[in-house]
Amino acid sequence: MITPTWSPRRLHALDDAQIDELAGVLIDCVEGVRRADMPAQDGSVRSSAYYSIMRGEWPDVRKKLEDALAH
Repeated sequence: MITPTWSPRRLHALDDAQIDELAGVLIDCVEGVRRADMPAQDGSVRSSAYYSIMRGEWPDVRKKLEDALAH
């Protein structure tokens, strides 16, 4: 099983449009959201989204992610 993760620090380097585009690519892959499950560095509480991408779906999802990040 492959479990890709994205660091919040890496997402902070993206602008709002890029984050929205990534969310649009991954919306069909959302398995669930754990609400208010972790403390954030600034002292607030954050939620975590969990995604599932099947092996056969990965080439298409990867291409869409790469295209979204290229803009």
